Amino acid sequence: MKAKKAIDTATKEVQEINLMHYSGLIDRIALAYSRRYEIHPFTTDDLQQEVKMLMLERLESIQRSYRGEASISHFLVVVIRNTCREISRRKKLGNFRETKLEEKDRAKLKTSGFSTDGQVYIQEEVRRLEMIFSLYGVVLPRIRLAFKGFFRLEIFSIDIKRYISGYQVNVMVDAFVHLLNSEKKSTDKEVFKKLTQLFNTVEEKQNTTEAVRKWTLRKSQEVIELLNGRDRNRFYSRESFKVLFELYSEEERKEPFSS
Repeated sequence: MKAKKAIDTATKEVQEINLMHYSGLIDRIALAYSRRYEIHPFTTDDLQQEVKMLMLERLESIQRSYRGEASISHFLVVVIRNTCREISRRKKLGNFRETKLEEKDRAKLKTSGFSTDGQVYIQEEVRRLEMIFSLYGVVLPRIRLAFKGFFRLEIFSIDIKRYISGYQVNVMVDAFVHLLNSEKKSTDKEVFKKLTQLFNTVEEKQNTTEAVRKWTLRKSQEVIELLNGRDRNRFYSRESFKVLFELYSEEERKEPFSS
């Protein structure tokens, strides 16, 4: 009974919190955090303000999460530190995102040309792409094959074997590997003509080259929109998605993701 009363009292206290009353506490912890993790001094004020704004936006959630197991001040210290970490990490990744992924980034990755934050971000984005791809189920091998052809990436026999595994059909895999990899400077029309030939052979359909082209572009746009989501710090274009997909493909070869 006493424990319940204590919790009820603590809950009432936290519900009546005025974050501005704890403005000094927020400033001190944000300042200590910025010094400890070597955030440049000119960003400290920004960090302090962002912590206050984010905590204000989440006030109801903060109030609900308080269980009276510690003092309000101790509880808020933990919340403030976690908020600092979140904002700091978001800023670092945001700064990296603003550089945009380009063709030259592949070489930088192989030579550790990116900062640690940059490399971590890329690894996270590759894993996000993997999760997005998992939504496509049995059609994923077809999508990856189409993307590889469209982006002029090397196609391996395993790519075609994964694609045809769901069909009762005999296909000369090596012949199609040679066909799809020939002439890297092929036009889009030539690339989609080759893909259409493979798809129609395996699926026993009569799709046109234009239909396959539109399908591939539609799928690539779907994936780009899923990657971007509602995060205004993400702005994948077809060009930057191509780089991410190439990085994904290289990782997939080293450590195959689930198909």
